Amino acid sequence: MSTIFLRLFIAIILQTFKLATDRENKFMNTHLSEHFRDVWARFDPDATSFIRKHSYSRFLQALGDPLGWDITYNYNYMKQLEYLAEISLPIYNTGGEYHFMDIFEHLILMMIIRREVINFAIKTKHYELMGITS
Repeated sequence: MSTIFLRLFIAIILQTFKLATDRENKFMNTHLSEHFRDVWARFDPDATSFIRKHSYSRFLQALGDPLGWDITYNYNYMKQLEYLAEISLPIYNTGGEYHFMDIFEHLILMMIIRREVINFAIKTKHYELMGITS
């Protein structure tokens, strides 16, 4: 009897892990990472793994949605400046450059946060429409 419960417990843990892994993989796929790498190569042609701080806004525009800036940032310089003022990326080489992995991790995190906020808003609106309060 205890062997059955142990196996059931292990199956539940493995299923939960699979669901969590599948959910994380939905956010980042090969196409997005390759697109990031290709756009990065245009801004770092010597493959130094750094881009100039002043090139970051152009990089985000070239990257596009969902990792970079969507079209609402085009020609909206106040929105661009607000975004750039709020980021907290480490700066290297006497204050002039950002590192590949710092930017990649930051943009993935921001993409996940945006998607989760949207999912939460949709779920909350759905609950409101159904008359369910949390």
